[in-house]
Amino acid sequence: TMLKSEPAQMRFSATRTDRLDARRLGDGEKTLVAAVMNKKTLLLYDVEDPSNPIELAFQAKYGAIATYRWFQAVHLLIGFETGWVVVVSTNAAEVGEEKVAVRA
Repeated sequence: TMLKSEPAQMRFSATRTDRLDARRLGDGEKTLVAAVMNKKTLLLYDVEDPSNPIELAFQAKYGAIATYRWFQAVHLLIGFETGWVVVVSTNAAEVGEEKVAVRA
């Protein structure tokens, strides 16, 4: 996969798959790698499906990504330099869907 910029803050997560993926994969887990790209987007890379990375873009009002953490195996908590904190899903059926957005 050709990257548009240098990745930063790379983190790994063993995430649960949805039921259809679990039947296909057999173990119900897959390994995802996330990285911040240019402080603007998060790249999600599934090591079992390297040809289909997903780049998550966020609303301009959130500003630059300061940090992020995996939690509950299928969510990312993302902190932005403007004080916004956003939770997005990494579940296959709703990847990138914002669950919560608050300004601290």
